Amino acid sequence: MGPCASKPPDPAHDFMKAVVVRNYGVLGKRMAGGGEEAAAPAPDKHTMIVDPCSARFVRTQGCAIADAGGASGAIYEFIGYRDDAGFPADVVNGIEREGDVFYHKYGWPNSKHVIHCVGYDFRTYAKRELGDLALSPEIARDLLAKLYERLLMETAKSGPSTLRLVPVSAGIFAGPLLGDMPAITAEALLDASAACRAACFASSKMVGAKAERDVFADYAAHATVELCVYLERDFARYEAAWKAAVSKRVATDPTRSHK
Repeated sequence: MGPCASKPPDPAHDFMKAVVVRNYGVLGKRMAGGGEEAAAPAPDKHTMIVDPCSARFVRTQGCAIADAGGASGAIYEFIGYRDDAGFPADVVNGIEREGDVFYHKYGWPNSKHVIHCVGYDFRTYAKRELGDLALSPEIARDLLAKLYERLLMETAKSGPSTLRLVPVSAGIFAGPLLGDMPAITAEALLDASAACRAACFASSKMVGAKAERDVFADYAAHATVELCVYLERDFARYEAAWKAAVSKRVATDPTRSHK
């Protein structure tokens, strides 16, 4: 019996308990019926929000907020983005291509915490990256799991206890996988937390400075993770997919059988 199998707490299990699916976007608003309405408080200094950004928009100085559109446009208004200034240099340098994730704290003293992440365009991904292979839900799940792993670690290291997360690549960029995205998102998030857990245990033998992945274990133990679904019509599907994925993971995870 290795020490990793029996060593409590299990950060991946803590993460599963921390996640709740919410029917509002990261700014606390939702689209219901024919219009947008407030459904939760706006993010405060203890909340991290995820911006599903465009690398082109971030890296092109002088883009107008109107060009961002959707969730990103609303986020940029919230953080006080100015068309003439563009993004901070560290954000520009950190965001280049699909799969990139970068954290920045905007403003002081009422800071606004944002993780910019570039999702995958699954409408064209197979043609650009897979050659003769077809895009499958499994391939999308693996790609998003790696992105979510980086995103979770950035959040864990940065401090805010609440994460408002969007389903990445789940809108127009989902392409042929649109109907599968609730399940893909749920499974990819669970894969990401399991990867953080595995790295946490693997690095626990480090001597001296605390292992980086131990930060995730600390974070998962007290975090609140809101999977934010902006459209009322999509909420029930994401909520059901998350519950089903968690039930399946708990039933098949051998580590949960250890006391």
